Amino acid sequence: MVKIALQLKATLDNVTNFHIESLDDFIWYLKLDCSKCHTQSEKYHDISLKESSSIAGSRGEANFIMKCKFCSQEGNINIEPVKPAADYTSEDSDDHAFKTIVIFDCRGIEPIDWQPGEGWACQGAESNTKFSAIDLSENKEWMDYDEKAKQAVAINEIEFKFVKKPMSMSSDSQSTPSNTTSTYESSLDQLRSLLPNSDAKGMSDYDVVRSATDYIQTLMKDTGVADSNTTESKTW
Repeated sequence: MVKIALQLKATLDNVTNFHIESLDDFIWYLKLDCSKCHTQSEKYHDISLKESSSIAGSRGEANFIMKCKFCSQEGNINIEPVKPAADYTSEDSDDHAFKTIVIFDCRGIEPIDWQPGEGWACQGAESNTKFSAIDLSENKEWMDYDEKAKQAVAINEIEFKFVKKPMSMSSDSQSTPSNTTSTYESSLDQLRSLLPNSDAKGMSDYDVVRSATDYIQTLMKDTGVADSNTTESKTW
C-alpha cells in the first residue's frame, strides 16, 4: 500500500481560491501503472468518491478496482480528500507553489498521469465574483471576464505532480485486540495483492509474508529503488 498525493500548480490571473466545486461529484481521470509488471494503461480511467466496489478476498471496498491485463494482478485505489480542504490562492500562484488537492490510497496500481476535467470554481481576486462550472477538459485553461472588477480573468499554465507520502502510525493510538486483528488482516491482504492470484490461494499466513518479501526484494534489485518519491511535474 502506498499513499500518493496529487499536487497542483497554476497561474491565476485576477482570480483566487481555485478549487473543486464538489469532491463527492468530481471525477478523477487517471492513467495507471501496475506496480508488479509496470504495464501502463493507454486510456484514462474515471474514479469517483461516489463509486465503490468490494475487494476480492477481502471485506474492504475501494473506489476503483482494476485487474492488470498483462499479469492479472488486481489493484485498487481509494480517494482520500484533503482535510481541511485548501483552495489554491493567488498567493500560491505568485509563489509558484504546488499544493496537494487529493491523496490516493493505492494497492497494486499507481497513478502516472491526470487530466483535470470539469467541476472547478474560483472567485475574483478583487470583486469576489463567483465563477463556477469551470471546464478544463479541452485546453487545460480557462478565461472569462469579471464584470464587477472590469477586467479579464484566467487560469492557465496548470502543472501537476504525484508525490508518495511516507506511511506513519499515530503514537497516541491505543491497540486493542479488535483493531490489532483488523490491522493484521489488512496487512495480509496487502501482501496477497502483490502475488499472482494462483500463488496466493491456499497459502498460510507465513508463506504469504515470505513470498511477498522475496518478491519485493527481487523487484528492488531489478528496478533499483533509489529513485525519488516525487515524479517530475507535468504540464500540458
